[in-house]
Amino acid sequence: MKVKRLVVVALMAVPLALTAKPAGASAPIGGCPPAFEGPFTFAQIIDRWPPPPDLEDPEALLAFYDINDDLLLCVQPHPRDETRPNFIDNFVRIR
Repeated sequence: MKVKRLVVVALMAVPLALTAKPAGASAPIGGCPPAFEGPFTFAQIIDRWPPPPDLEDPEALLAFYDINDDLLLCVQPHPRDETRPNFIDNFVRIR
């Protein structure tokens, strides 16, 4: 009797599993974790946190942190020196 119930339940579960579709979630849009501000463009970062005068190409430095190549970064001011921000890439953007 238990085997018969198991077979019936299994046969009912197969059609349900075949008709189930994944949720229609859209691709994630780049965002920042709560401790960080942004996302900011490179120009916004350079305007708000001016780089040291001896840095030749600040955009090249920022591009190093931009892993997903969307030209956006999240910024957190350094806890002891707010003129030195911490950079991380915004969440991955699927294209």
